[in-house]
Amino acid sequence: MSAPPRGMVGAEIVRAIFGAYRLAHFDATGLAYFNNSVEGFWRSFIAAVLAAPAMAILIWIDWGLAAQAGQPLTHGLGHTVLVEALAYVIGWTALPLAMHAICEYAGWRDRYIGYIVALNWVSLFEIAILLPVAAASVSGLLPEGLAVFVQIVVYGYFIGLEIFVARRALAIGIPPAIAVVIFGIVLAVTVHQLANGFL
Repeated sequence: MSAPPRGMVGAEIVRAIFGAYRLAHFDATGLAYFNNSVEGFWRSFIAAVLAAPAMAILIWIDWGLAAQAGQPLTHGLGHTVLVEALAYVIGWTALPLAMHAICEYAGWRDRYIGYIVALNWVSLFEIAILLPVAAASVSGLLPEGLAVFVQIVVYGYFIGLEIFVARRALAIGIPPAIAVVIFGIVLAVTVHQLANGFL
């Protein structure tokens, strides 16, 4: 199969970002902007590429905070970057792999692609929100207490958004949607902790 024209992919990315923007406003019509084909599924991981620079900045901020707390890097920079890069890739692929099995078991197979596509593009939107919040916190622009409060609110919003996406994209009730999101959080924390073990 030949690659799609570059302009076509670019238009798809723009539509997907707008769809994520609509979902971020808890507007389920945002789902209509995604390409839920097999090709659209694989292209949705372009979101990981687009999010990588922002994520690198967030990791750099974490390193700076750790150094300020007297916990500098214990390994060389090359080792640390490699571990963080692998953790990033695993973080973007572990949940889709796990959700494939879950959707097969739960009878959501026909909605699997649509869910992962929506979640990938929404994740890009979340990282775009998280970056300025983290930057404002570490720069001192926000007082420490306010910074913590803002971060709690932002993460609470992310959880609510992901529950909404799971409900709408998988066409399931609130309890199973909450279970799906909790599973994703536990998986993400596990990957993060495993990565920290190699740092």
